[in-house]
Amino acid sequence: DTPTDAPTDAPTDAPTDAPTDAPTDAPTDAPTDAPTDAPTDAPTDAPTDTPTDAPTDTPTDAPTDTPTDAPTDAPTDAPTDAPTDAPTDAPTDVPTDVPTDAPTDAPTDVPTDAPTDAPTDAPTDAPTDAPTDVPTDAPTDTPTDAPTDVPTEEPTETATPPPAPLPDEPELALLFADTFESGDVSAWTLGAGWSPAEIDSNGVLVVTDSSEPLSLNQDALSDVVVEGRFQSTSGTLELSARNSNAGRYTVTIVDGLITLFRAGSAYDDAKIAPLPAGEWVTVRLSVINDIIRVAINGNEVIAVRDDAPLPPGTLTFAAAFSSSDTTGNTLALDDVLVWGPATTDETPVEVTPPDEIEPTPTETPEVTATPESETVAQAGGPARPDLVSPANKSATNDNTPDLTWNAVPDAVEYDIEIATDKKFNTIVQSTSQAGTTYTATTLADGEYFWRVRGKDSGGIPGAWSKAWRFTIDTTPPAVPVPISPAHGGQMEGRKAQFRWEKDKDVALYELQLNTVDPPDTSPPIPILISGRKNKVTVEGLLSRTYHWRVRAIDAAGNVSAWSGTWSVDIVNSSKDTVIAHRFTTTTPTVSWGEVSWATEYEVQVSESRKFKNVEQSHSVPGGTLSVMLDPLSNRFWYWRVRARQADGTWGKWSSPAQFAVDFTAP
Repeated sequence: DTPTDAPTDAPTDAPTDAPTDAPTDAPTDAPTDAPTDAPTDAPTDAPTDTPTDAPTDTPTDAPTDTPTDAPTDAPTDAPTDAPTDAPTDAPTDVPTDVPTDAPTDAPTDVPTDAPTDAPTDAPTDAPTDAPTDVPTDAPTDTPTDAPTDVPTEEPTETATPPPAPLPDEPELALLFADTFESGDVSAWTLGAGWSPAEIDSNGVLVVTDSSEPLSLNQDALSDVVVEGRFQSTSGTLELSARNSNAGRYTVTIVDGLITLFRAGSAYDDAKIAPLPAGEWVTVRLSVINDIIRVAINGNEVIAVRDDAPLPPGTLTFAAAFSSSDTTGNTLALDDVLVWGPATTDETPVEVTPPDEIEPTPTETPEVTATPESETVAQAGGPARPDLVSPANKSATNDNTPDLTWNAVPDAVEYDIEIATDKKFNTIVQSTSQAGTTYTATTLADGEYFWRVRGKDSGGIPGAWSKAWRFTIDTTPPAVPVPISPAHGGQMEGRKAQFRWEKDKDVALYELQLNTVDPPDTSPPIPILISGRKNKVTVEGLLSRTYHWRVRAIDAAGNVSAWSGTWSVDIVNSSKDTVIAHRFTTTTPTVSWGEVSWATEYEVQVSESRKFKNVEQSHSVPGGTLSVMLDPLSNRFWYWRVRARQADGTWGKWSSPAQFAVDFTAP
């Protein structure tokens, strides 16, 4: 057995009793790969009595067949742990299989008396750096092809930080407003097809069968927010900002798909519930620096950054019609508002590019600690939640509002913060919960900011959501003051315009009109009309005394008290026709002639001959030829009917028929 602990230092004097007979058979296979670390200086005295083909360095893998005769004089400085497989006898036969790879670590101390016979085929390259100590445990299996390049450091994966939230829209000043009531369109350049008009007695701009733009006559704007209301049954509004030769930002709405275009190419989009045809829709486009935002009916649906923002340009409106008909397509525009920076300079400010600013050696930049509420989320936290309600920049009269957001994967809990400032330096409520709706504890009237973030099962937080703003307002608006018709006055004809003092903080007015006092007495059913403007024209009035009053509703939903009740006598003009159909009940029954192929009939009731607003709609089976209407107020009405075929196709509407509900005596 070979000793387990081989000597670490080779003997300086070779054993005196060495085997007298050198092996006659030299190894047939010499090492093909020279040691990489061989001494540069070969021995000056070549051995005379050594095998002709023996390597100068002892292989680290000892031969399995060991010599039977071991040297009698062992070194005095032997290791305590000798190798277990060391030869005890000098070899008579040299093994034929020699390791192909010579050991890289050879002893530096070689015998001073070398054998007299040197090998004829010695390695040409001797190791330059030989180890001083022979390894005690030699590997049994040495790889023949070792990798030349070994990586010293394992690659590490770095988590990509979440994108920084977009900054809030800055405070802006109102630059322009047009409700089109005066009919003066000098502030606009009207493209083909655009003209002033009235809808429900409200002034608007209307475009018919044209896609030509409507342009605001104003200098090119860079930072701008524009908002407008549009109404169409067969098309949509295209609202554009920064319109120049370099392109423009345009927002369109098609079947609930909101698309933001940049220089003619789709840049971002969002999906909402399809908007009912014929309803008024408010569109808002904000372009501030490199951030573009789009809101529909007060809800922000797109917020994106443009790394190469377009230059300043003009504002334009245009119509895009989806109807296959080539005529009769219309779009109405109303209540256009334009905001811009609160202050402007006549001379543009030149900004030095960052790479051209020379730092001042004497100034030391101030280091400010990041507030705890603004710390970056740890890698691996849940995704950023999307806030749902209350809508951003909305108002409510509920001082314990429900805050709602969308759930995100891997979040088991959410942190909620409410603050009085957008940097969340003054937090008034902070909590954590598992659900996605938080009911705030009582908040005082004022403006608030809120945000949410998710945390995973390990407690690692994700990024904060965007901060949204809402206002608590529990104070009702002032009671409106009636202006005209004068109380106790008289008007000729079948229509009258009612006006009252305007309050800029009011979002909606309600007018109540009836032939009895107070106007809310039922029966008869009062006329109730809502609108944003401080006047409304009512048609189809009977020759009676009408009593009316108005109240205001603000953006938070607070409702004022009713104004005092005023009265006006409506008298027939010489042009008024005789009432052909008069009902003294508020629920009249209308009837029609049969159509043989009808499987269903539809009946509509409206105050307008063109059925701009449908007051009632009823459906009855094909064998039914009459229907009792729901309660109606004292005034003139129009109704019409149509039939459906078995394949689902509707026939044409009948001609509108007029009738009057006249519950009160003249």
